[in-house]
Amino acid sequence: LLTRCGGKVDRLTAKMVAQGATDGNEVAREVLAHACQALGWGIAQSLTLLAPNVVVDIKWIPELNVLSVGSDGLKLGAAVPCRRIVRETKLQQDYAALVDACSIIGGIQIQSRASVGGNLCNSGAAADSTPALIALSGTCLIAGPQGTRTVAVEEFCTGPSQSQLGRGELLVELRIPRPAE
Repeated sequence: LLTRCGGKVDRLTAKMVAQGATDGNEVAREVLAHACQALGWGIAQSLTLLAPNVVVDIKWIPELNVLSVGSDGLKLGAAVPCRRIVRETKLQQDYAALVDACSIIGGIQIQSRASVGGNLCNSGAAADSTPALIALSGTCLIAGPQGTRTVAVEEFCTGPSQSQLGRGELLVELRIPRPAE
């Protein structure tokens, strides 16, 4: 969901956000993707410091809300709320570490908004879901002005509040292989 200063609302896709950084569009100059960062700074202060022309709620981008389990494993959109992961019965056995990690992130209200992708992008020492993603050999699908690329979760965080994301890039999906039987 994109809200321009004039109040016009448009639906976006991950590709549109990533392309925004290359075609002169103001959409993807900076991505403030997770509530912890915005709330930590104070939403009004964050928006004042960043001075955005637009605000994008990535929770409405379909590609970022994918949750599917197939023969190749789990595909988890970066904006899928932790609560959805906790309640998804098909994850309970093969991805129990991830389900457990999501269950301890805040209360129900926080879990209903917080995402594993946002938790990872925060690159904080207290990121509860990151160890589970590393243990499960997760990889990150990143989209940006130069296309898409993958990075192992264990290499994604480069320091406190620092990650592999470059300017205009967006974490789209986490991929976790199916466990060996």
